[in-house]
Amino acid sequence: MIRTKELHIQMQDHLINEMERADEGYTSILDTIINLRKEREFHEQMIKDIKAFEDAKKDEIQTEAEQYQNEYKGAKFEFRSGGKTLDYSGIPEVSEKEKELKEIKEKYKMAFENSQKGLLVISEDGEELPLPKPKYRKGSMIVKLPKE
Repeated sequence: MIRTKELHIQMQDHLINEMERADEGYTSILDTIINLRKEREFHEQMIKDIKAFEDAKKDEIQTEAEQYQNEYKGAKFEFRSGGKTLDYSGIPEVSEKEKELKEIKEKYKMAFENSQKGLLVISEDGEELPLPKPKYRKGSMIVKLPKE
């Protein structure tokens, strides 16, 4: 556990150092982002590997944890069954209604887009259509690293 804490502190120090060097102008912000993204990819892959290991060993972990009343070296283990979802794709009525909903949404999307162009948006009956309210997501940055 102590080695883990020491490693975590070293990794945090490295991260802070990388960012400070960019902030102070010692390294290019782009070089810093590339380096940090590479490290991020590495750690994300490690997390995937850990999850795969846990999934493969779940039964073994559960069996051994139960021998310790699901508490071992201060760690508490809980095991829950997976959730249930229903697949409606084989039900024609549901498929029809989903298609109908998609068409309705498309109609109002077009009405919104037309209103943005300054056009009047009315129904076939001459009534003004209500418009959907836009919601905006946070902007993002995409960095594609070269293959090594």
